[in-house]
Amino acid sequence: MPTTHVVVVGPDGRMTVDAAAAELVGEQPGRYRIAPGPPGVIVLERLGDDDERRARVITMGEILNQSSVLELVGMIANNGWRGELSIVDGDINRRLMLDQGALKSAFSNAANERLGEVMVALGAITPDQLARCVLSVSPERRFGEIAIEQGYVDRHMLFEMLQAQAQRIFQGALLMTCGHYTFTVPAEDGDAPAMTVHMPVQGLLMESVQRIDEMAMFRERIPGNDVKPRMTSTAARITLDPSLRPLAMLCKGDQTLVELGRALRLDEFEVTKQVMQLLQIGYVEIMEDHPLDRDSVEAILRQLNDVLREIRETVERHGGRKDMLWTLKAWLQDSEISRFFGEDTRVDGDIPVDATLARLTALDLERPLEELHRASHELVSFAMFAASPNLPREAERNLSKWVNQRIARLRL
Repeated sequence: MPTTHVVVVGPDGRMTVDAAAAELVGEQPGRYRIAPGPPGVIVLERLGDDDERRARVITMGEILNQSSVLELVGMIANNGWRGELSIVDGDINRRLMLDQGALKSAFSNAANERLGEVMVALGAITPDQLARCVLSVSPERRFGEIAIEQGYVDRHMLFEMLQAQAQRIFQGALLMTCGHYTFTVPAEDGDAPAMTVHMPVQGLLMESVQRIDEMAMFRERIPGNDVKPRMTSTAARITLDPSLRPLAMLCKGDQTLVELGRALRLDEFEVTKQVMQLLQIGYVEIMEDHPLDRDSVEAILRQLNDVLREIRETVERHGGRKDMLWTLKAWLQDSEISRFFGEDTRVDGDIPVDATLARLTALDLERPLEELHRASHELVSFAMFAASPNLPREAERNLSKWVNQRIARLRL
């Protein structure tokens, strides 16, 4: 699970942080001022003698959909900006150094995007050679230098592998559909990358667009990287392409796509594409590892209640709340949705967690959270249907746009 960093601001302005957040902010001690920001966002800007030499934030924000990073990188390249784009989702952090429309270097803490893992995946070194090099890595001795010293690769091959790693990180960044980004102009005396490449961004974008389109199609059947593929009862009768056999043999329902990709040194796109091929021929089925507990139910209902509350408040502003509630109540009487939320469900944004958890437990479903997720989408869809006749066209259009953005992020 990704690390959660929580800062609590009390009504008196006092701030408290959890252990994870304390560790994070402790890495950057100093004095800060609160910079201007939109409601719901607090931006801290460092103060001090080195103020003029610190990194400057050009743009920052939230990744909302599959094209967010693509459009952002395209804008940076088209304007010829120089700086570092940092993209973070949970514990995964990718950084791209961009300069005059070229990718100069890339960093990632994702396991399958490390240089050694890329080199093994491309056949430049063996897993045994990787293990030997890792034992000798230190702050003074980098992995690539050790691989050259050991005679596993020459400098020309190492440079090709650095390019391949940068491309894998770049493509991984463009596939991110949620998280946050920051583009900064680095400080003049900031640390420079140990080795640089020069890869035109436009060429990388053209190669990545097809991946993004294909990944969107894959996500219709494979909702995320935490699913667990499992061989079907008919798998033994299916003849596999040799390229799919290494992955197929690991699909036992006990490893997520992330774990499978790490085991086979495949990136997110490659492992998802192969699982999709196995799904299409009926060799595997998808298992999801979402335990039924209060935290999981609360996470879904928190997002659901926010959406329902906005629908209700928008309709109230236009005087149509009574008609909407009547339509919704009539629908619920004939709908299975009441199994999850109760027959007296209202769009007041206060669906209770404990009562919903009790209903899910009593239903004894095979995939209760997946069913709750589906029911939440259906409830929002009908709430919008019931709200539409009570809203002016422009208000309905604006609400629909907002709801669609939020519902796309309503995930397990």
